[in-house]
Amino acid sequence: SGPSGEVAARIEQDNARAPKPVAYRAIQSTDASALTQLLVSRGLSEDIANRLRRPSATTAVLPSGALLEDLETDAGPLVRELRYRTCLEPVTAEEASELESEYFMPLRTMREKWWWNPMAMEVMVRQLEEQSFVLIDDFLPEDQALEVRACNEQYYRSQVMEVGATAGGSNRVGLPHRGDHVKWVKLNSSEPASQAVGNYAESIEAAIDGLRQCAEQSGKLEMAKVLESVRWRSEAMLTCYPAESRARYFRHTDNSSGNGRLLTAILYLNDGWQPGDGGELRLFHRGEENLKVKMEVQPIFNRLILFWSDDRVPHEVLSACKDRYACTVWYYDGFNSSYPLTEIATGDSTGSTSAALAAALAASSAPFGAVVPP
Repeated sequence: SGPSGEVAARIEQDNARAPKPVAYRAIQSTDASALTQLLVSRGLSEDIANRLRRPSATTAVLPSGALLEDLETDAGPLVRELRYRTCLEPVTAEEASELESEYFMPLRTMREKWWWNPMAMEVMVRQLEEQSFVLIDDFLPEDQALEVRACNEQYYRSQVMEVGATAGGSNRVGLPHRGDHVKWVKLNSSEPASQAVGNYAESIEAAIDGLRQCAEQSGKLEMAKVLESVRWRSEAMLTCYPAESRARYFRHTDNSSGNGRLLTAILYLNDGWQPGDGGELRLFHRGEENLKVKMEVQPIFNRLILFWSDDRVPHEVLSACKDRYACTVWYYDGFNSSYPLTEIATGDSTGSTSAALAAALAASSAPFGAVVPP
């Protein structure tokens, strides 16, 4: 009855038109037993309980524990959330198995400086061409990854991060579009994190140049030309998605407005991540299938994902149930005065490491061995 009954009526009206109905349960704020059960099942705090007990207020608690509040004023955000969930097409077991067998399993067999193995580069070039993204586990030497993680956590704990913002505003659909906290770090400054993220960026650029050379050697000249067009690098964006607010980032692309971004590189920094901790990066198919899920990438420690920044890779960050840390750098094929960009070297941009890979790629057609950069 009252406001909650009106919200339920809106849901039922939408259910009648939706591809499939959604299941929900209405709980009165005065039902202490049901409220306690909800808090325990969602891992929510007593502070959240007090918000749920507000008189004459209607709040939705999503499966992740994220809240949609003030629905008695406008039930639209909840209706849109539920409609979105009914329209999603999850990745099938067959599609997941194909990604595993074609790309991920072959790469897991190579470990010592493994992504410099030219055989690994060949698999990654094929994956970038066919799937528009690449995963590289154990990307940095562990001490470097730990250093980036420590800087990220320190910035968040000392409350110097700012709430993330989007070009379309912070409340594009009636509730926050993104819930992360961010800190931008220059790669050539005196900030404590500058050296750490600088080493990370150098490794990304080595990987990009390796992919370019491998694409060229494999006859994938169009991809090689695109990768060669990388000219500018953003500052590093350290982020935390707080578990307390079940922070997430709605579905979007990183270059929907022609901002010059070509490649997105994200390093995940979540030591001990387990299923249930949340914060997965959900990737979608492009075009007319952009509500069909391609993969949900687990944000495990020292995993790099590299993907095209345009509409080939729509994506969203799922709600974090444990503080989720990452470091993102964007690579541009054109200068954009709206962002503080740094020009990077062209050609043989990674020096002897790039030369070492080139030599291996140009070697005999026998099976490649590992190439360890000097």
